[in-house]
Amino acid sequence: MSRQDSIDALFLKKPVATVSSASKSADRARTGAISAIGSSLYEVAENAKQATKFQRPLAEGGAVIAIETASIYTSEIVDRTTIHVDPAFDALVASITEHGQ
Repeated sequence: MSRQDSIDALFLKKPVATVSSASKSADRARTGAISAIGSSLYEVAENAKQATKFQRPLAEGGAVIAIETASIYTSEIVDRTTIHVDPAFDALVASITEHGQ
């Protein structure tokens, strides 16, 4: 086989699909980026279904929607910081109130 025939065999000639290769591609598991995109699209579709439950009553003129507290997810981000007040702070406030700054 010449070099040209090798190149033609690689790029120009299409391989004949056999039954076993077609069934293998159908059974192929999705992994990596394709799987992540599929999961994201599924999540978006599920969120859209949930949003429809709330949009329908609003469109029909209902202004109040009851939401089960169990369906509300807590945030992983803390939006409040704990403040430890120094006991001497109250004394300082009282002193400033009494004597001024």
